[in-house]
Amino acid sequence: MELEFKSDFEEAKKSWTKCWNGTNERPMLYAVVPKEGVEPVSKPSSYECTFGDIDTHIDRVLEWMNAQEFLVDAVPSFRVDFASDHFAALLGCELKGDPENYNTVWAEKCIDSWDTADIKFDKNGFWWQRTCEVMSRFRERCDGKFLISALAPAANLDALSAMRGGQDLLMDMMMEPEAVKEALLKVNAATTEVQAALAAELDVAATGRVTRHGMYCDGYSDVVQCDFSVMISPEMYDEFVIPSVQEQVDGLDVSCYHLDGEDAIRHLDSISKVNGLNIMQWVPGAGDARLKDWTDLRVRFDELGLGQLDGGDAEHIKSTWQSRRSKCLVYYPYGESRDSVLRLRDELYELPKLNG
Repeated sequence: MELEFKSDFEEAKKSWTKCWNGTNERPMLYAVVPKEGVEPVSKPSSYECTFGDIDTHIDRVLEWMNAQEFLVDAVPSFRVDFASDHFAALLGCELKGDPENYNTVWAEKCIDSWDTADIKFDKNGFWWQRTCEVMSRFRERCDGKFLISALAPAANLDALSAMRGGQDLLMDMMMEPEAVKEALLKVNAATTEVQAALAAELDVAATGRVTRHGMYCDGYSDVVQCDFSVMISPEMYDEFVIPSVQEQVDGLDVSCYHLDGEDAIRHLDSISKVNGLNIMQWVPGAGDARLKDWTDLRVRFDELGLGQLDGGDAEHIKSTWQSRRSKCLVYYPYGESRDSVLRLRDELYELPKLNG
């Protein structure tokens, strides 16, 4: 398969396969740099096609693609994703947006009582039809140029929080736990259905898939999360969330867990026991947390046998590649030029793993 914006796509595919099966000789490098001599273009937000004109949005995406170089393991892709709660909209929520700012899109709660809740994936629903319309138009114009990806379901309690409201859901978990668990079973079923429907619409069997973090897999890869977990105890996480996470991971060829915020770290031991989980993405959250040194946490990921996404300059990448046990490491080289990225790739092949 060839891609206009990635002449070495087949080589990148081979490298990603080695990463996932642990036979890679260097870490993965996801590097997108502006083309020299081309006027810089800002990357369009995926949310802009929620309500706006599709072709206008595609024009802007193509303009951005034309202004970039996708180096080493970076596979050019664009995600059709309407909101952080896009998945909840496929289950009955209504999406609303700021007409002056398409980056601001939110889901309105749609469950007032578990007795009347109708949680299911409706292929005739407006937001699935809009999703298919946008993906189809992207494919008509962009197949062979770059890969089209789509939403990663913010499932389990994240979906129920969007549908029910966070405060009400917390109260229900204490007062009506069985009703919440029954709702989670319906969300799990819908998650499987949506992933299968997306795979069919995007022909993932033929093209593979790129996650929202840029990781490629020749099967179906996705990002699993539970941002709601910052509000619950480890015991409640094990009771309500782990079964859903395990079921979602079981349906994927490659899986990444999005760990977001300091208060989510308390669930790490439970997350590490999910069978088949490949890699962790750590996001410190807002405020002072962004300024802290999270080296100890990253060492803990490694001790638990988890791969991880990381970023930094060339020296950081080289030193941590050597010191970490895992070979499943994906790096974003920060502040590196085209030449320095390519030089870094070559140097990494020569560095032995010292702790793995």
